[in-house]
Amino acid sequence: MDQVQGKVWYERALYYGEIGDKANAKKAYAMAVNYDSTLPSLPKLKTKSKDQLLRTLEIICLICIILIGGWLLYLIYGPTLSLENNTFPSRIIYQKGEKTESNKIISTSKPISYNRTGNSNFKLLQNALYYYIIDNQRFPATLDELVQKEYLKDIPVESSTGSNQVSNRFSGEGGWVYNPPKIFAANKIEEQIGVALFTNIKNIPYRLFRPLSLEVSLGKSIILLKEGNNFLKSWPISIGSSSTPTPTGSFRIIEKNILANGQENSYGSRWMKFGEHYHSDTNLQTSDTLAQRGIGIHGTNDPTDVGRSITQGCIRMRNEDIEELYQLIPNGIITEIITN
Repeated sequence: MDQVQGKVWYERALYYGEIGDKANAKKAYAMAVNYDSTLPSLPKLKTKSKDQLLRTLEIICLICIILIGGWLLYLIYGPTLSLENNTFPSRIIYQKGEKTESNKIISTSKPISYNRTGNSNFKLLQNALYYYIIDNQRFPATLDELVQKEYLKDIPVESSTGSNQVSNRFSGEGGWVYNPPKIFAANKIEEQIGVALFTNIKNIPYRLFRPLSLEVSLGKSIILLKEGNNFLKSWPISIGSSSTPTPTGSFRIIEKNILANGQENSYGSRWMKFGEHYHSDTNLQTSDTLAQRGIGIHGTNDPTDVGRSITQGCIRMRNEDIEELYQLIPNGIITEIITN
């Protein structure tokens, strides 16, 4: 029996020697002679040949080339893949501060700098779509419904090509691609918007969609534009006096107007009207509408008014500031007015 065991271990030692595994070959030979001391010595142990090493290196290089090539193809053609299945590459571009939890103001003086993945017209169109869905609990069949329902005055142009043409298939010819999902998911509106609407331009990465909203701080006399939980920009404002204070709460902008020259005396160049109190819980009772009281955001022809508590309850901005804000937001946007 010992001789049989010794032969088994000896054969195993020979195998390890053939493949160049010296350590295991020596261990197996030690076990073999432990059973049968008459076994011959092992032949000179082989080491891995140069050919084997070169072949291994070639395989490693080939795998690296395939991986790098696939990555380059994804960078070049990634955004055009899988559109017919209503999916989109998950490559995400974050703006400065987007991963942080802090409410950091990115800019308080310069205009918002949107790159090609986040230009202001694209954000405007996305957010008009978002607030349409919030109100109607469905995606519109076409983007023209956003104009018909007055979330937009018209479909904005894609900034790099100057086109506002809408297609349901990607072609790279400019404008927009809109392909609403077949199944509406109320708990995944933001994700579905990111897939359903994007620019019809090559090599534009997918960017995570977060809705725009406004926040007004009465204590600091500023209005802030937010994207998700992150602040993008702020502007100084005037607020209501002690006898006619600006109301606090969450409101929707229900009307946006460019004012004619004759109307500029009291409201400046732009007017945006508030509607009723907005609540995410539709069972909550709403108060009387601010629209009936004529409360909203408007400009002024006297910039020295800004920063003071002098209005009849409205929020007053410098004309150049409200003209900038007016271009960035759709009808329906939520405005949170807080004391501090």
